[in-house]
Amino acid sequence: MPLIKPMVKVFRLHFTLVFLVFFSSLAFADGTGLSQPATGTETLTILYTNDTHSHLVPFDLPGFGKNIGGVCRREAFFRSIRASNRRVLILDGGDIFQGSPFYSVFKGEADVKAFSLCGYDATTLGNHDLDDGFENTLRQFSPASFPILSSNVAYAKTGKLVFPPFKVFDLAGVKVGIIGCIGKEAWEVTPLNKKSDLIFLDPVESVASISAALRSQADVVILLSHSGYDEDLKMAQELENVDLIIGGHTNTILKDPILVQNSASKLSKNIKGTLVLQAFKWGVFVGRLDLILDPKYRVSGYSGGLKLMDESVQIPENSKISGIIDGFKARIDAMTSQVIGHCSVEMEYSEVEKHVRDLPLGTFVCESIRESTDADFSIINSGAIKDRLPAGDLSMGHIISSMPFDNTVVTFSIDGEGILEMLNFICKNFGKITGYQYGGLTCTYDLVNWSAKDIKISGKPLELKRQYKLATISYLSDGNQNGNELFKSAKNKSDTGYLMRDMVIEFLRKHKTIVPPEHGRITLLVGSESANIEKER
Repeated sequence: MPLIKPMVKVFRLHFTLVFLVFFSSLAFADGTGLSQPATGTETLTILYTNDTHSHLVPFDLPGFGKNIGGVCRREAFFRSIRASNRRVLILDGGDIFQGSPFYSVFKGEADVKAFSLCGYDATTLGNHDLDDGFENTLRQFSPASFPILSSNVAYAKTGKLVFPPFKVFDLAGVKVGIIGCIGKEAWEVTPLNKKSDLIFLDPVESVASISAALRSQADVVILLSHSGYDEDLKMAQELENVDLIIGGHTNTILKDPILVQNSASKLSKNIKGTLVLQAFKWGVFVGRLDLILDPKYRVSGYSGGLKLMDESVQIPENSKISGIIDGFKARIDAMTSQVIGHCSVEMEYSEVEKHVRDLPLGTFVCESIRESTDADFSIINSGAIKDRLPAGDLSMGHIISSMPFDNTVVTFSIDGEGILEMLNFICKNFGKITGYQYGGLTCTYDLVNWSAKDIKISGKPLELKRQYKLATISYLSDGNQNGNELFKSAKNKSDTGYLMRDMVIEFLRKHKTIVPPEHGRITLLVGSESANIEKER
């Protein structure tokens, strides 16, 4: 399959040399044996992914196809490009960890091994790379053949950067500086107890300083940014010494490179700016950017796009990486193949819709923990669920993939006034904060008067003076995703010690077959009309 909507624009870089006193180490990539470019031109090829989330074997994804992705296919594609191109860098925008049984069982070991075998040159720190704590991150990445680059995460006690902030590659004479950073929103959603020993530094200030200094030793400067598309666009306007940003976090599909204009003096009179790239998630695509270089290694043009990792990418038989991934998978299958229940129809979980309306899968999970704790109602952040549940038999593996986080279920007592205050906060900030999923609760969010009304708990109108039992998850009760604001009136916090997914598993075993609950328990009032929350933001 060809690259999706390739585009070509022409520009010329005039790199400004900036005084450098504190960057000295260089890393060299060997270009020996690769094919030579056409006479008079040179090419630098950048291959990139982001948010792969432990999706190491092929999978089906509605809207994209069946049997897509997988690191064995990705490795074969990388190898084919490197075999026919003289200068190639393979980069990643963070969130290697979390999202499938490969992470739940191996805690990153399988991911790091796979990325090393794929030949990645660098990644940056994503929020989910800290899901099992900072010490686990360091331990799992210690044998990696590639670095985590991060210029804005430091130790709280010393202020020293945790990871190398940058690395410079020499690709047959073309020097490429790679910088890493994590964005503000990605850092904020990282659980507080996973980053207690770390501090967050302003990414724009950190990257601006380093990129200015790198101009004296790099022809091209690239930022690996786990910040999200909107933050990347803003940074691109301010970081004139960064030529391109490979992003992550928001799982954005950028079929073409986005050129953001800024004050960069290195570009031609007509085009001044920084390219922004992102390649969706899970290794569904590999992004490719070809920079055309003149004899002085100044960029004179580029083309870019996304390559779908489908069956058109052939995996050689008996490849080394296939054998290793098969070994990991066999161990997982032995643990997760047990059937625990049945789903009458597929329960989708849209990346966009989950933040603006209640979904059947979210309601099912919330009802599971509500029943298990004998609570009056329940609430979780929409991000606590990562993937759909298919129709048919459901295995342990399905539940782990859908609910990979080790969040325990927590209960509170809260009065009706506290519930009204909580729902009013969600309503007033609708569209600006994460979405939530609910069990045992119906209400209307009035986006004209910015208040919640018609609130019912367990089918009965809310009583302001009554005490209710609320079930949630530890991620929210610890203060993440506005948990401090939601539960500021709650009392008698009690952690059950049971994981959310374990309660769902027991619920499935008890009820055998689940029929997805109806959505639309949360109604959105806009102007004079009310409707179930259906539209994307």
